[in-house]
Amino acid sequence: MARETIALLVWVVACGVFIDSLNAEEREVGVVRSSHGEAYIVREGVSVPVQPGQSVQEGDILETGDDGTIGIVLEDTAQISLGDNSRFHISDFHFEPLQNDYSLIVRILDGTFVFISGDIGRLSPGDVRLETPSGIIGIRGTRLAVAIAN
Repeated sequence: MARETIALLVWVVACGVFIDSLNAEEREVGVVRSSHGEAYIVREGVSVPVQPGQSVQEGDILETGDDGTIGIVLEDTAQISLGDNSRFHISDFHFEPLQNDYSLIVRILDGTFVFISGDIGRLSPGDVRLETPSGIIGIRGTRLAVAIAN
């Protein structure tokens, strides 16, 4: 009987690990609130037009064309708006208040964006990092606008 119980426990743990790994790969970190013109999410190399209400996941690249804009709200209530001809990568996002686990790392690849910090910026400002092609911006305030010109 002990072997059967151990085998059952191993199976339950293995299933839990498998389900967690699936969730980690497709973990929603925010939602698109608005989009206009040419606006896309690039996920795993596939570019799809953005629609309000669409989920945003860790690893996504948001892109806008000549007339495009995108507005998103992250799980921690941070707000990000991209202007035209912009590229923005959500590199890392962890918002687990019960485990005191916070991280928001984004890369501004091109264009313009406005950032209004959310709960991660208020609870753990040192864990918010905005990376640009020429430097890193640490958050100590709540709002900023950035333009990257190539």
